[in-house]
Amino acid sequence: MERSLFLQQLASEYGRRHIAVTENSTFRELGMGPYDVMDFMLRVEEEYGIVIDDARLLSMNSIADVLDTIAECTQMHNKEE
Repeated sequence: MERSLFLQQLASEYGRRHIAVTENSTFRELGMGPYDVMDFMLRVEEEYGIVIDDARLLSMNSIADVLDTIAECTQMHNKEE
């Protein structure tokens, strides 16, 4: 499944259900609280087999930030192999 679509579907499980989720959606706009964001990010890590450091986690505010992080983490992982 395309990353963007996966994240949009996953994000729709949290917060405000009547809001359209786009790549530019922020966690705040989606009504996601801190615990929702952490659970969301754990599911992202599990789905993509990545580990996101705490500083990076705390700096993310939107779906676009998550997409960028997934791309960077998977790219680094592929270089290590």
